[in-house]
Amino acid sequence: MWSFPKAGPEHSNSSSKLNEFFNDQDASTALVREAVQNSLDAALDPTKPVRVRLSLASFPWETLEPFLRTGQAGETVDNHLSSNDLGKFAESFAGRELRCLIIEDEGTKGLIGETDKSNAHSGSNFVGFWWNDGISGKGKGSSGSHGVGKTTLTRISGMSLFLAVTKRSEDRKRYLLGFANLPYHRVNGSSYLGYGRFGQSVHEDGNEKFMPIEETTDVERFLSEFSLKRDESGLSIFIPGIPSSVDSSGLLLATVRDYYWPILKGDLVVEVVDRLSGETTTVCAENLSEVITHIADQGERLRKAVSDTEHRVGIVREILELKTGGNPNWFAGNEPTMSHTAHGDTRGAVSKECFSEDNLGRMFSAFENGQLVGFSFSLKFETVDGEQQVGLVEVYFKKDDYKLTDNAQFIRNQIIISRQPSNIPAKNVTCFLIAEDRDMSDYLKEAEEPAHTRWFLNRFNEQKSFTSDWALRFVMDLPAHMYRILSREDEDASTYENFADDIFSVTEPMGVGSKKKRGQKRKKSEEPDDIPPVKRSPAIRVERDTENPGFDLLPVGNIAELFEEEEVAFPVEVSVKAAYVSALGKSRSWRDYSKIDFQFGKTIPIEISPKGAAEVISASENTFTVELLQPEFRVSAKGFDGNRDLLIHPRIKL
Repeated sequence: MWSFPKAGPEHSNSSSKLNEFFNDQDASTALVREAVQNSLDAALDPTKPVRVRLSLASFPWETLEPFLRTGQAGETVDNHLSSNDLGKFAESFAGRELRCLIIEDEGTKGLIGETDKSNAHSGSNFVGFWWNDGISGKGKGSSGSHGVGKTTLTRISGMSLFLAVTKRSEDRKRYLLGFANLPYHRVNGSSYLGYGRFGQSVHEDGNEKFMPIEETTDVERFLSEFSLKRDESGLSIFIPGIPSSVDSSGLLLATVRDYYWPILKGDLVVEVVDRLSGETTTVCAENLSEVITHIADQGERLRKAVSDTEHRVGIVREILELKTGGNPNWFAGNEPTMSHTAHGDTRGAVSKECFSEDNLGRMFSAFENGQLVGFSFSLKFETVDGEQQVGLVEVYFKKDDYKLTDNAQFIRNQIIISRQPSNIPAKNVTCFLIAEDRDMSDYLKEAEEPAHTRWFLNRFNEQKSFTSDWALRFVMDLPAHMYRILSREDEDASTYENFADDIFSVTEPMGVGSKKKRGQKRKKSEEPDDIPPVKRSPAIRVERDTENPGFDLLPVGNIAELFEEEEVAFPVEVSVKAAYVSALGKSRSWRDYSKIDFQFGKTIPIEISPKGAAEVISASENTFTVELLQPEFRVSAKGFDGNRDLLIHPRIKL
């Protein structure tokens, strides 16, 4: 039966925020990324492929109803789904035909570990999957780590729930369980916290516990009703009420786009089954290119995404061949040049000095001639417990005429970090950065958000698992830095400044001379006036804050006198533009800015003191404008990533 905990007087009226982590991915992509990742992490034998079957089916409410009942007489989950407290999301499913998605894997361990939730940090996969929110039960060497898998599964269900059967490799036991992810709501006068679970109440050692259903006729009935097989270890997930947007084409595209790497390596086989049409498509290393062509034939809407994937698959095949041995374009065993900042922080960099003259000549020639070149780097880092580790990262480049939408792919332990920027300006270059080494993968995983689409320095440092973030910085910058070497841009590149001037000024004219109106040209016969010298008088200074990363705009001591001399009166407008420093230099920093970095007025508040000294006129993305109303003011913008250098471009509007 389903159990929804009732709300008490001390409980908050809240809803899960975890869905927000996936709101920029379409339903099929989010589902495939999470489901396949979970199966790969649970591989039973690393020498054999994991098989994942995604089946689309349709069942009437009457078939589902026995598995949707609650402990209240005559009540089902539908009573909760149609609660008026759900507002526009309230919906009744009783009596309807429901589209459903079934996810089954083979060659996996199932949900192993203890089933008692008492120890949330036990490392149990079972507890992590069924009970934990934001606490992962996965250990080292896994792809995921945030404990939000079940939220992704409920996200595509119109009923916000799923049911599952697992058979465990460790004890061969089978369990039936379920999870619902609703907000706080009321049903028949009772208030509920929102989330619910399918299982049974048991009394053990004088305590009541809620446990999964184990090896009963209910398990067999569930498997039989929905034509599921769970004779071998693994996990079967049943998701009812899926939208029409989740179809075979979308599931296939998400599969080949996000998991071509393990498929080509022979670690993964995926089947997409449409039970209504009887059509089954198997995706494996041998037929991956054929499947991609089949998807491309299904419509213009998918053509570009499919074309990009087809191009990448071709290069991945070359990568796998490149490493087989003896290829002169494979440059293995490199190490970065290490240094320390003035504050004692460790840094690593790649430059031409990391390679011999012979290797430089070969890599320049191969890259320029459109051949694939690859490099591996060994990186040393240390855990906070003092364990010394060595990680391995690989990076590959190929120049050709094909222009990708995103010219780089970052792959960590079978999954694609899909939104990680490469900062490679050339569109005719394809780059792959691959981190499959276990220690390297576990290190980089600390920097990822729950959807595993990007690395963040601040998230990495918040985890406090390693003593330094230097290796993360190195990996994030490696594609851009290696491209500059291969393209020989570094030979002409000038250095960039980490910071703008800390004082910005108004122009103070000196001497006397006739002035021309803007746009007015001097007559040819007219002799030019003596050009008066110009000096810049400091008016406002930027004071940086290292403890609370950010900056303050402050007046210089004589601002009132300066403005009076120059006949400048308050109010005065000041605009500020900011961006994190790009590895490709100051000019690229503005172009590479992303709203994910920060947004003034949203993630970075703008504060004025004393009250009434200034007023914020506008704030949008990485720019804001304030109006200074009096000589004494402080305009503060704090909350930036303290591990990244910040460019600040202020300007006084006179």
